[in-house]
Amino acid sequence: MKGPENSDAPHTLSTSVEDLNALHGIHYEMPTSLDAFFRMYARPQLRYAATLLGDEKAARTVVHRLYTHLALNWSAILLQ
Repeated sequence: MKGPENSDAPHTLSTSVEDLNALHGIHYEMPTSLDAFFRMYARPQLRYAATLLGDEKAARTVVHRLYTHLALNWSAILLQ
């Protein structure tokens, strides 16, 4: 997953498609709908997490884990 275009530092994610491809040794091709979801919500979620946690690094970790979970479960999530 790429970070949102025109993202403002320091609220950027280091998450990339390569990170997802390395998950549990499986190849992963990000669905278009997940990519759109990421581009729309990742930056605000990162800001919110940073505000709540008061720690930019911890916020990045939380949001990265969120999108890792979403990537691994996207099909099931869409059914709910």
